[in-house]
Amino acid sequence: HVHYAYPSGSSWTSKTVYTNTQTTAALGITWNTTDTKRIYYITTTGTDQVFVATQNTDGTWTSQSAAPGVSADRLAVQQNTDGKDILYLPDTTHNTLYYAQH
Repeated sequence: HVHYAYPSGSSWTSKTVYTNTQTTAALGITWNTTDTKRIYYITTTGTDQVFVATQNTDGTWTSQSAAPGVSADRLAVQQNTDGKDILYLPDTTHNTLYYAQH
């Protein structure tokens, strides 16, 4: 499962991002004041395993494949100066490193 938590006053607020299937311990987040939050995560099954979730105006989250057909088991994400997210996606089973932009 994937959750997003943030400070709210003197406590923390938690939002559920994704709960459909098992995920790995590979998460990344990008956000700036003029854009939406983007949370990247990896599922353990399926053809598409790398996903990005974006927050809707009502506070819910919508997920879509961030790297179709890629079976990575780890990830790193960095937002570049143009606001594009750069993903590094290692597949340690096949000794392959994928690179993607979102």
